[in-house]
Amino acid sequence: MPLLPHWLIEPQRNNVGKDFIKRVKKLLEHLVLPRKRILIASSMSRKPKVVFDTNIFLSAIIFGANPQVCLELAREQRLQLVTSKGILLEFSQKLRSKFKWREQDIVGVIEGIGKFATIVEPKKKVTIIKADPSDNRVLECALEAKADYVISGDKKHLLSLKKFRSIPIVSAKDFLNTILI
Repeated sequence: MPLLPHWLIEPQRNNVGKDFIKRVKKLLEHLVLPRKRILIASSMSRKPKVVFDTNIFLSAIIFGANPQVCLELAREQRLQLVTSKGILLEFSQKLRSKFKWREQDIVGVIEGIGKFATIVEPKKKVTIIKADPSDNRVLECALEAKADYVISGDKKHLLSLKKFRSIPIVSAKDFLNTILI
């Protein structure tokens, strides 16, 4: 992918900008990967299938700690990370607006995640979380993926649910304690 002109990657003042959103959406169109099922060779049991919320992606990339361990486990194919274009779009918008990342750096991170994550397109809409409707994208993704876990850093909206249908919603720390990889 060629480097973008400097005027496309300059941080915008307190808003993400429609052009930026269009460019990220276009990038995400190329990241749709086929669903894959990965088995652990030694035990032949299925790897945990997880969905990260935006907070986990941000914490893994910006701050480290348990979210970073979860992301590394996904990168190493020790768990199956499933995400959606909607989650990745929100993640890219937060990197741009809140952390003032340059577009080329955001593109690099999104492409990197696309190399090891399964991208799904949720077919069912969820409207459980009224206070922050974007959190419903995480639940939609988990439902479509038939996830084993939603890993979240959102105490107000997602973690407070504890479960969505039969899918546990846990913090990165609780997930790592549960699976003991």
